[in-house]
Amino acid sequence: MRHSILLVGILLSGMDAPLFAEDTPPADSATTGSWQMHEYTFTFTGINAAYSCDWLAEKLRLLLNRAGARADIKIHTRCQEPRGPSPGAEAHLGFFALVPATGAGDTSAVWHKVVLRDHMPLAIEASDCDLVEQFRVELLPLFTTRAIENRMSCRGVDNDAVGLNLQFEALMPAGKAGD
Repeated sequence: MRHSILLVGILLSGMDAPLFAEDTPPADSATTGSWQMHEYTFTFTGINAAYSCDWLAEKLRLLLNRAGARADIKIHTRCQEPRGPSPGAEAHLGFFALVPATGAGDTSAVWHKVVLRDHMPLAIEASDCDLVEQFRVELLPLFTTRAIENRMSCRGVDNDAVGLNLQFEALMPAGKAGD
């Protein structure tokens, strides 16, 4: 038996082609991308939380940044309550996201794994579950992503850490990956 395993190992080591091909390159594999402008009006419709204009802008900036948006994100908000939590808070967004380059590309890019859970990143909390879910549905499709694992469950009044769980790989500038 031992000799059979050794013989199979020797035979396989001499093969030029890999035995199993991957469908997608691993995270952090290098490629090139081009920046694409997006404008979007985001109206928060969650039922388990309300945000002030400033807080909605900060949370959206964090989520856009984590998904790979360029640093020059523009956010203009409008709320019914100017100083406190406001149902139906609205944000007009302008941001750039990477798309795969069709030619030479203008920026070096890598695939990077993003994890959004309670306190991952620190400013995202279980109470943000509705916001992260709406981000996934409305804004994440504007980014180049793959391997999306949606384990979100925001139903009910008491969200817990188990309810907020979104993971995906996003195309990001090579210097930004790992932030």
